[in-house]
Amino acid sequence: MFLYLTIFCRFIQPYGGKTKKIFLGFLFIFLLNKICYSETYYLANDFSLDNNPNNVWSYGWSVKRGDTFNVFKKSLKVTDCKDIVWWGGITAYLGISYNPTDKEVICNGAYFAPHLVTYHPGFKGENAVIRWTAPENGTYLINAEAMGIDSLGPTTSDISILHNDQIIWSVLINNYNEPKSFSNKLLIGLGDFIDFTCGFGSNENYYYDTTGIDITITKLNECNVADSDKDGVIDIWDHCPKTPENSCVNNKGCSCELSVIDEKGTVSKGKWRTYYANIDNTYSNIVVKIQNLTSDVDLYVKKSTKPDFNNYDCRPYKGGKRDEVCDLTNSGDDLWYISVYGYKPGDFTISVKAKR
Repeated sequence: MFLYLTIFCRFIQPYGGKTKKIFLGFLFIFLLNKICYSETYYLANDFSLDNNPNNVWSYGWSVKRGDTFNVFKKSLKVTDCKDIVWWGGITAYLGISYNPTDKEVICNGAYFAPHLVTYHPGFKGENAVIRWTAPENGTYLINAEAMGIDSLGPTTSDISILHNDQIIWSVLINNYNEPKSFSNKLLIGLGDFIDFTCGFGSNENYYYDTTGIDITITKLNECNVADSDKDGVIDIWDHCPKTPENSCVNNKGCSCELSVIDEKGTVSKGKWRTYYANIDNTYSNIVVKIQNLTSDVDLYVKKSTKPDFNNYDCRPYKGGKRDEVCDLTNSGDDLWYISVYGYKPGDFTISVKAKR
């Protein structure tokens, strides 16, 4: 930087005052851009078959979602899929793969786009896990898109994002070539990790579960962010410049809601099934719904601690097979505990959405 300044000062020395001011203005813009530079990490661009961990990225697996993370030790080429390389070798099918070519590779009904990272759960239900570890404290914008690439099945997998051990997004993939997207801003500490997991999905087997995943993580500097929606707050919505003033509604910009959990569940009689949702302060409400009940199960929601029969922020208590909904105010960066109690054994579908 000092060398740049020295050369620049010698260059403008012969010029008059007005010209110098113009040159100094350009210098200021140049330096501001350097100071405000934001580091962005791209899963596909950074992918390595030689190193694991690979800088901020690690490729591994866990027995189930949220369990101990294990790093893959073995990299190889997929024997029946020309050009596809992967980390794996623990159990059948469990792995994280990459298409390093500039062409689409079609293999056993799966379509691997150029430079696409994919992952697949193991035949015993093991989760494939891509881990990103924060190199420094800061606010990061996380963008992820997951999509089934198995045309024959089609793909049936479950995808989750965890900040350390807390689930911040979970979604079922039940289609071919229909992406599910996540975008959110998080305050992340040095050494914190973000896990992107891939499990069995709704059919609870490993057949046709190859799932494409695209991830970019950007460290934000406030000087890069303007209050583009003019709501008086610099937040994640300002990264959507097409958002109308004082609104979060836009067909290509920000969405008014974020899907945090969307999956099927089962609970035994007299047992609890608990989910977690970490909702940041850019969202004013959390809406929890259970539907498609096969018997009498009950919804309980509470902020900060796990609910029980006597302690809860919401308990619709409809009875029978009727849908149950909780719509609660989100006052800050809150961790919500969502529990389903089995008055009788039954299946259900649960959705959790954050709304602005």
